[in-house]
Amino acid sequence: MLARVFTPELVDRVVEQAGVRERRTRTLPARVVVYYLLAMVLFFNSSYTEVWNKLVAGLDWARRFRVRMSLGMQPTAAAVTYARQRLGWQVMERLMEEVAGPLAGQEQERAFVSGMRLVAVDGMCLDLPDTPENGAEFGYPSNAGGRGPFPQIRVVGIGECGTRAVLGAAASPLATGEQPLTRGLLGRLAPGDLLTADRNFLSHGLLADVLAAGVHVLWRAKSDVDLPVLEVLADGTWLSRIADPAASRRMRRKGAAGKDIPGITVRVIEYSVTSADGSEVSEAFTLVTDILDPGLLSPEQAAGAYASRWQLETCFDELETSIRGGAAVVLRSKSPPMIRQEIYAMLCCYQAIRTLISHAADDAGLDPARISFTRPRGNPKPHQRLRMLFPLKAWPPAPKTSPSRSPASATWSPSGPAAATSARPSAPADATRPASPAKPPG
Repeated sequence: MLARVFTPELVDRVVEQAGVRERRTRTLPARVVVYYLLAMVLFFNSSYTEVWNKLVAGLDWARRFRVRMSLGMQPTAAAVTYARQRLGWQVMERLMEEVAGPLAGQEQERAFVSGMRLVAVDGMCLDLPDTPENGAEFGYPSNAGGRGPFPQIRVVGIGECGTRAVLGAAASPLATGEQPLTRGLLGRLAPGDLLTADRNFLSHGLLADVLAAGVHVLWRAKSDVDLPVLEVLADGTWLSRIADPAASRRMRRKGAAGKDIPGITVRVIEYSVTSADGSEVSEAFTLVTDILDPGLLSPEQAAGAYASRWQLETCFDELETSIRGGAAVVLRSKSPPMIRQEIYAMLCCYQAIRTLISHAADDAGLDPARISFTRPRGNPKPHQRLRMLFPLKAWPPAPKTSPSRSPASATWSPSGPAAATSARPSAPADATRPASPAKPPG
């Protein structure tokens, strides 16, 4: 159903905006190259010529290309490469931006926590062909054992946990960290969203930027983050702050106590997860949120919401395994611009399949997370799959619905941990940090 998401009108408009529409008749016009890139992702293990044959067989409006194919007039791999270079990678980036966005409607309670849309941010690194150009542009991973065998590109994405839809994504060399890329994606979020993130994202600077965008946070903190107890609340959580680094350095030199250092006020929620039979206890999770009122976000809700962050990691796993062919598979493109083009084409295909799943789930009254990602993509025969993905008449896109942003407008029950226990101490007289739950045996 790619043509339902990427209609010819949309593709032509994006091509025109990018200024790459051909000025004369070409064998491979820009619109066809866009669809070719999407097919190239779907048939990752096929050669350029094989992808072309499958694409033309599935395009209802490609009669003239099928006539040429019957006469043995397929474009060569060199011609396809030149057409891709002429198109550029920015077209695929803009196409992704056009279709990226939430898919869950207000009635899908799983996608919301206390009326806030639950979203997550995460990153991954992809292996690239080992060429001098890619090594110079993107860099190599390294550790104590030395340099990695392949250059890598970093991709950071923001997704909707309830549907695993992509809200936005950005790619960069390895030297650019996840936090700078996240800043560039904040415009893809809506005020009132609840953004979850793992330990690598928490910093005073990024937290300030996210809150300034009107987005709520629920982020895990590393064990060495200074979180002094400023006030213990009735539910066992406590108020603290994320220190301003500049003020912290200056005041610590003067001997100031941690609780006297200014910063962004947060509420700290600390808990562990116990298995259903009580035989195993997880490590302690320390979450920080700007939602200071326990009535708007309970510890149990916070634990369930943070567990839902794994939906975005599942999204990246689907990109690597179901679309790319596995984490060990290297992208086929050889040059930096074509690598960016291929990555955005992957994201476009992923979002299209997620849209198909979401609409099918709505029609059947199912949870989108319960529908297999690989079946909509992989079950049909090649010619059937292309006719399904590129029909003659594209359906109009379904209208997007936005939930109420009032925290009191919806209820939500966590479905992640089997049991979550929150540290709920009595308020200590000396305002010391409440004791963390016991660590698991061993």
